[in-house]
Amino acid sequence: MEMDPVLHLRYLAWANNLILDAVQQLPAAEYEKDRASSHGGIKGTIEHMYRADMVWFSRVAGEPFANIADVPVPDSFRDLRHEWLILHERWQKWIAQLSSSQFGIEIRYTNSLGVAYSTPIWQVLLHLASHSTYHRGQIVTMLRQAGVKPPGTDLIMFYRSL
Repeated sequence: MEMDPVLHLRYLAWANNLILDAVQQLPAAEYEKDRASSHGGIKGTIEHMYRADMVWFSRVAGEPFANIADVPVPDSFRDLRHEWLILHERWQKWIAQLSSSQFGIEIRYTNSLGVAYSTPIWQVLLHLASHSTYHRGQIVTMLRQAGVKPPGTDLIMFYRSL
């Protein structure tokens, strides 16, 4: 079986929602606490993940942000979660319009440092899943520090849930 980018987008939404469920249990002070970790703490890391997903979607949709810092982040956790759900739906609708033969099409974009790149769609999708996995792992550690039992978000767990 070949790698299925659509399935990896579903995994991304599944795993992010589980992490957001766990984060939602936190008091505001724990959510916002600077833990001297990735992007400060849980809030900063969640916001970074959201911004990165938005930047990549804007690139594949042909309306790129110039810089990740230009991506607006909703003011509240509740609103951020809602907007992220909408973004996951936009990704699913976008990918549904493509045939598997189009996953090799390269998108052209400029990164936040102004460097031009051309990357096949399938690599962008795998990067999305990998990038979020990396940061979810950091959030898992921070959740444990805050006394919250984190969910299991391993890819194999997602496969088993299908």
